[in-house]
Amino acid sequence: MRVRLLVLGVAVMLLIAARPAAADIPEVVKRYIDDTTLIVGRMDVTELSADAIVTFVNDLMREAPEAERERLMGRMREGFAFLDEQLAPLRERGVLTSWFVMGADSFIQGEPALTIVPVENDEQAQAVVDLLQRERESHRRVDGAVLIGSRNGLRAAQGVQPVDRPALAAPIRVGRGAPAFQLAFEPTPFVRLAAQFGARELAAQVPQFPAAA
Repeated sequence: MRVRLLVLGVAVMLLIAARPAAADIPEVVKRYIDDTTLIVGRMDVTELSADAIVTFVNDLMREAPEAERERLMGRMREGFAFLDEQLAPLRERGVLTSWFVMGADSFIQGEPALTIVPVENDEQAQAVVDLLQRERESHRRVDGAVLIGSRNGLRAAQGVQPVDRPALAAPIRVGRGAPAFQLAFEPTPFVRLAAQFGARELAAQVPQFPAAA
């Protein structure tokens, strides 16, 4: 659960402040990108640490009241105390990058993101699986990666029909002051259709509403 919460929490924070950067999406990750994908994200554990996360969030909250900010920082330091110890075996074996794929169901239904950890050999895969088993995280070993997600999400991943999404593959974004995290966001065709339909319905009910919106 903590591994999944870390990825989702970082994704939300990065939507607040981002700037363009370059990153290539591996083929093993592209297998799970389809027409419903809203966000593709990348996490590099080389520069990831509990202190880096706390510093990043503290910077985002610099305008918040001091007491509130300190209370949140204290909870975050306690919550992420496990992080460096957990990442050590992965770093030792060269497992340095994970990716996550989120669709609209992550925001509407609270479905956890599908996390993809690329691996090059059995030793790397076993290090990831050992961590996930200790944390009692639902996971599945596939060719070239270990998948992490809910049981429903892992089942759905087996039926994904991948499509080319160049707008997601090119403008991966990295949050200000957080080089360990990158993400790209693009409304899906389904989301666009729903938004257009909603705008037309609203325009029909409220004549003064601008239909062009």
